[in-house]
Amino acid sequence: MNTHNVKTAALESSERYGEGQHPYTINMAEGEKGTDYADFECYAFGSLKELQKFRKSFPEKMRNQCYYQLSTCAISNGRYKNIDIVSADHYKQFIKQVKASGVSI
Repeated sequence: MNTHNVKTAALESSERYGEGQHPYTINMAEGEKGTDYADFECYAFGSLKELQKFRKSFPEKMRNQCYYQLSTCAISNGRYKNIDIVSADHYKQFIKQVKASGVSI
């Protein structure tokens, strides 16, 4: 059996440990106004296009409260720390701030 050109489903070591990954993440939390933040739905996106595609399929609703955040992750004292770069309460405002920040995601 020839196995020279067989690709495995396992991640390469650089992908496994985040070396080849994009350094930024877009986080979104959404829930009904007046409810506890612990009950909000949370989503993570790897690119601005993914968020735009999601919002095109599921637009913001007036009765909901949303929070958007562009962040990066750093290690401090052996613990991961989420560093906020841009944040906004509305989708269009967030898109404008991300584009103005100069971060390409």
